[in-house]
Amino acid sequence: MIEQTLQALQIIVETVPVGTNLALIHLMWSILNGSFLGSRGAIFPALQESGFEPEQIRRSWQAMRYGAWCIDEAVAVMA
Repeated sequence: MIEQTLQALQIIVETVPVGTNLALIHLMWSILNGSFLGSRGAIFPALQESGFEPEQIRRSWQAMRYGAWCIDEAVAVMA
């Protein structure tokens, strides 16, 4: 089940530039595994709870905030 979920996430971010795509997968994985519930929506604690290293957490934050991606493209891939 986990492998299938990660494959689905990879498909969603396949149009995103390299580097940003992996960071967004980390972020989406944290959402899916429930880490955001325990952190009450806080990004850094949720990623930390998911087991990511500090550098991975910073990259995920930067990808979300400054990355070259569009939510409309990700949603279109899922449709």
